[in-house]
Amino acid sequence: MKKNSIETEMGGGEMNPKISVIIPVYNVKKYLIRCLESVAAQSFRDYEIIIVDDGSTDGSGQMCDNFAKAIKTKDTAIQVKVLHTDNHGLGMARNNGLSVAEGEWIMYVDSDDWLDSDALEKCFSYTGISNNLHEIPDFNNNNCTDNTPDMVKLSYRNIYADKINTCQLPQVHGKSDTLKLFYSNDVFMGIPATLYKRKIIMENNIKFPSVLFCEDIQFQFDFIMQAKIIKFINIPIYNYFMANNGSLTYSIDLNKRLILLNILKKVFSKMPNELKMAENDRAQAKINYNLYKAVRAAIKESHNNKEYEQKLKQIEQIEKIPSITKIIRNRKYKYITVKQEIILMCQHTYILRKLIYYLYKII
Repeated sequence: MKKNSIETEMGGGEMNPKISVIIPVYNVKKYLIRCLESVAAQSFRDYEIIIVDDGSTDGSGQMCDNFAKAIKTKDTAIQVKVLHTDNHGLGMARNNGLSVAEGEWIMYVDSDDWLDSDALEKCFSYTGISNNLHEIPDFNNNNCTDNTPDMVKLSYRNIYADKINTCQLPQVHGKSDTLKLFYSNDVFMGIPATLYKRKIIMENNIKFPSVLFCEDIQFQFDFIMQAKIIKFINIPIYNYFMANNGSLTYSIDLNKRLILLNILKKVFSKMPNELKMAENDRAQAKINYNLYKAVRAAIKESHNNKEYEQKLKQIEQIEKIPSITKIIRNRKYKYITVKQEIILMCQHTYILRKLIYYLYKII
């Protein structure tokens, strides 16, 4: 196993598969085999598996190599590619996997998650030409000469330690409605259970940003901006593991909140002008929610009031705390509670924010 290398194990399949499944891996030895075996056990057989070991130090990289060799021994129709790279984060690992993908369609699977055995079969069944209510066309569809979708998104389950929640995809009509989801729907912004047409990604140089958090929001938005037709299907096929206490989901610190704020601002700034004007207040309400979360993280991570003031300046370098009038105007979207609104409003006055800081430290 060498860093910055690629090893390929092939069965009897064709060189140009229909689907490339890209799995970034970093120190997930405990969950990795469950993920890999679920991807290898698909009823749909015309696909390749691309595993990107992003500099793992717990033996995950060797497990990837062993898995690839086991697939070859079984003489299946699946081709497995294993890349070993230095650690650059989830986004870069996905980009590296894409660089060697040969499939017509791309699916990303996180290495602590797993697929239903018929996940690829169900996804691929919706990639053909049809005219049904699940299709979401371009604004006017005048430039759409190909009636096949560019993106197919199915539903997924959030797997917690004590419960399972199946996520419901929203009903939308047209690209404008689809883009509005970036203001209001966290389910839509993630990339699980989604097939992306590789041609769209490559022709428009769509990449995951080199950040440590919420990199999928930027990718999803850039892809949607280029897509002509997408499909939403409320059939769960992907299991999103939320019980891994070491995952990003469970440790959103101030730095990650700042990254998210920055990504949201970039996404909103790229919205079509007519949508940007119509949804400005909703966008600000979404940002207000993340500002509040950033303020809470700053309080939690500060050892004294002076340190908190420094962290608050970091926040305001990305996004200024909105005026009291704007906070009240955005109340109708109900992203934050009245208590959270008050905490944001108090940040405008030194005495009040100092009081808030000490109250939270006491509580």
